[in-house]
Amino acid sequence: MFQYLGVAARHSPPYPLYIVHVFGEPMSQTLLRHLCMLREIPRSPRSIDCQTLQSRLAQQGYEVTVRSIQRDLNSLSSVLPLISDGAKRQGWSWMADGGEVGLMGMDAHEAMTLKLVQGQLAQLLPTATLEHLQPYFTQADRILAQRGGKFAHWPDKVRVLPKGQPLLAPQVSPEVQSAVYEALLGDCQLDIEYMRRDATEPKRYLAHPVALVLRGQVSYLLCMLRDYEDISQLVLHRIKSARLIDAPARKADGFNLDAYISQGKLGFAHGGQVRLEAEFHEHAVQTLMETPLSEDQELIPATLGTSGRNMRWLLTATVNDTGELETWLNGFGKLCLRWRKVPLGQAANN
Repeated sequence: MFQYLGVAARHSPPYPLYIVHVFGEPMSQTLLRHLCMLREIPRSPRSIDCQTLQSRLAQQGYEVTVRSIQRDLNSLSSVLPLISDGAKRQGWSWMADGGEVGLMGMDAHEAMTLKLVQGQLAQLLPTATLEHLQPYFTQADRILAQRGGKFAHWPDKVRVLPKGQPLLAPQVSPEVQSAVYEALLGDCQLDIEYMRRDATEPKRYLAHPVALVLRGQVSYLLCMLRDYEDISQLVLHRIKSARLIDAPARKADGFNLDAYISQGKLGFAHGGQVRLEAEFHEHAVQTLMETPLSEDQELIPATLGTSGRNMRWLLTATVNDTGELETWLNGFGKLCLRWRKVPLGQAANN
């Protein structure tokens, strides 16, 4: 038979790892059936009844009676954080704060990875998904505290900083964020109130969500408004209210998020692609070589100084014509001596 090892007192969470082990014999069909059954049980407040478990086990090739399932769950609940709702058609769940969320242990590598991504995921995932992941984050904290070793302090030694002036994130209503994410997830319409720039009152729109883009500290909802086909960009913190509508959102024909971004649509575009020609002082050249503007960037010595060194360099690159490009150029200060943007058609004729 098998035993569940490493189990603390049932009513003293957080629970340690629950490890299934077989002594003296190969893994039995009973054990395999128990593993399949436990994987089907959701975390509270959701639940699953024994009849549904019986059907799902049958789909996986395990024929078992409802009474046997009830007996197994009553036995397993004495060593695992399983609870029943006491209903006539008894429903079973993993405890909401039951510690370990899987039947396989989490190691220090996995715990460290979860801690590093936890902060980033808050802006990327729907609220319901984050709530579903919370037990994993809790388990990661415990693993690092108990047996993280050299990994325990890694999250304190690594930071990701944005380039440029650090800015505080704008305040986004949790209700708005939840509604927007759920609409994107379910391809549903949204009834929103949006405060446009320089407006004094929010305006109401029917929105068809298409995508979400995080750019620095600001989140942009790409959507189609009302019956229009063009893509609008709405910043999330200016959405004053958002309500899910139980109706399918319209699809943006031929829309590709990566292509949309690569075309500079989120970079305060002034036009299409241009050929940038810029002259830089030699002190800027190493940066330009290490982090090029484009795949076709070229750096050519322009003038020699009295010492024989190349004092000025000419840069050419194909780039999107955006406000960010001009900000980048101005950021070099006196090291960027002059620059101009040539439309691609004109550049090809020269």
